[in-house]
Amino acid sequence: MKKRTVFAAVLLLLAVFLILPAQENEAAVNYRIRSVDAVYQTSKYITGKATPNTTVKVKVNGKTKSAKVNKKGTFKIRIAKPKAGSKVTVTLYKGKKAKVKKVISVKTKRSFAITKFDNITNTLQGTGTQGKKIRITIGKKKYYVRVGSDGTWKKKILSPKNGTKVKAAQNLSGKKYSANKSYTIRTTAFDTSLIYQNGKYRSYYSDQKYQSGDNRDWVELTIDSISGNQAEITVGMMRVSDGDYLPLQEKGIATIIGENRMRFVYDGLVEAEFTFTWKSPQIIEANGSAEGFFENHTEILYEEP
Repeated sequence: MKKRTVFAAVLLLLAVFLILPAQENEAAVNYRIRSVDAVYQTSKYITGKATPNTTVKVKVNGKTKSAKVNKKGTFKIRIAKPKAGSKVTVTLYKGKKAKVKKVISVKTKRSFAITKFDNITNTLQGTGTQGKKIRITIGKKKYYVRVGSDGTWKKKILSPKNGTKVKAAQNLSGKKYSANKSYTIRTTAFDTSLIYQNGKYRSYYSDQKYQSGDNRDWVELTIDSISGNQAEITVGMMRVSDGDYLPLQEKGIATIIGENRMRFVYDGLVEAEFTFTWKSPQIIEANGSAEGFFENHTEILYEEP
């Protein structure tokens, strides 16, 4: 009896010595997702670093994929291209047990470029990779701005002269930047205070919009931006005839022909030509024709009430 008791005690002691260290080692492991590399809407893989000899599962576009973390602590998982702004869930597993989770947002990546200088807001604008820093150089001055979540950037440049040379580069990593993109600023003859004041754009509508009755035509106009002698505009036309509404709204480019005038020619779905003359910041005289709508017509447009 005494021998059996001693034998059982020895077995119990061995079990404690064998199991306890394993439990202590398990508890001592600091399971971590050390990093997940930036994910863009163009990405084909999700890569990162995590605790070695574990499994990483990622959920993208509602689908889950997994991969082993190698001995060096890195992982790489092929995915379908995600949507910009969507969420990616990265979960670290040891066996079947989830240890840690990280959620990241898919960033927007667009080709780096300077797209325009807007004379209305005095901003240099362009595209790039979300979160990246843009360095703008004008002479000896340097300006910095980060790319927004939609893959665009803009920086206010105070009182540039016509013909000012601009260089811009996008940060790659550390202090390294991409090759410079060059741009020449063109100022405009148009008086931008007519259409933009206190940070707000003015929109205009013809007086016909505010009248009732049949056979009414009206025009609406919004100036979206001005760069040099060109203006990006939105023109809307509507005919009300016997209760039927025939709408048309188009974006296009108008040519600046004076400090208060611009001409817009459109040859798309409907051929149209207008000359807009600002009588004041609140009033525009529109002269022109729109096929199927009106011919040699003069309309007064008022600032939106």
